[in-house]
Amino acid sequence: MPTTTAARDGEGAAAAAAAAAAAAATTGVVTISYHDLISSSQQQQQPTQPSSLHDNLLTKIGQAYGESGLGIVLITDVPQFPTLRSTLLPLIQTLATLPPSQLVRVECPKAGYQVGWSHGRERVEGDRFDAGKGSFYFNPLVDDLGVAVMNRRKMMRRLDASDAANADDDADDDQPT
Repeated sequence: MPTTTAARDGEGAAAAAAAAAAAAATTGVVTISYHDLISSSQQQQQPTQPSSLHDNLLTKIGQAYGESGLGIVLITDVPQFPTLRSTLLPLIQTLATLPPSQLVRVECPKAGYQVGWSHGRERVEGDRFDAGKGSFYFNPLVDDLGVAVMNRRKMMRRLDASDAANADDDADDDQPT
């Protein structure tokens, strides 16, 4: 009987998770289970319940990004990861080969290029910028991409309005009294 794609994906995901956990253990990379992230998020929506899981995740994130951390968190046990990965990877080439006039539309300078497209924007040594690669950072606050984009646009409009208000305040400060 032939093996189904779902079964292969499940076996591949389990093998990949085991390999990632073994590699993380030897390199000091902090690992967090996708399921723990989801459970913690659901628990946080009920603030009356204390969450040791949430505290544990914060500790792990602190270890990863703290003074002696590597700056890497490996998320394990992502459902349907092989399928998601094989769907996303071909799109990377499509994005990276867009003309600069289109890529600039998905840059976010106000977020320090930590959201959206970034090429030659990240400082690697002194005044030298990393032009050897392009990156697309996607850090949604929600699972729905459309909602995330709309929230990001609202935030950017608020930042623009705040900048304008601060400029007006600065101009008022220069006026003689």
